[in-house]
Amino acid sequence: MDKKRREKIEDAFRSYESNKAKIKELKDGLTASILPGTSYDKVSVMTSPKNMFEEKMIKFLDEEETLIRWIQVVDYTLIKYHGEYKDKLIKALYFDRLSINRAARKLHINRATIFRWKDEIILSAESFAISLRILR
Repeated sequence: MDKKRREKIEDAFRSYESNKAKIKELKDGLTASILPGTSYDKVSVMTSPKNMFEEKMIKFLDEEETLIRWIQVVDYTLIKYHGEYKDKLIKALYFDRLSINRAARKLHINRATIFRWKDEIILSAESFAISLRILR
């Protein structure tokens, strides 16, 4: 696995909670900016060949789909390692943002084991990302 791909996967773990919040923001922003202002009472006048609603909707759906797929990658990885103590490592490293040394002390695991498990977790997440067609 190359460095760029590894960073992308680790970023998905780090931004898991913010991605969930961002989906909610996208939905709220879309409905607040577009839907209440739409009126179908009058005959529409076309001022430009672009349909702004369509463009905003397509952009929203693309962003949402990408975020949802990265959230699924993290969810599937957490499910795969549930109860194996590796799920606690994921939470410590990426959700609590502990360093390797602090995570080792907190979880009572050797640093070498953390690096080995971390590689295994990233490889599993990569295979999920490939199956969800986020990575090629």
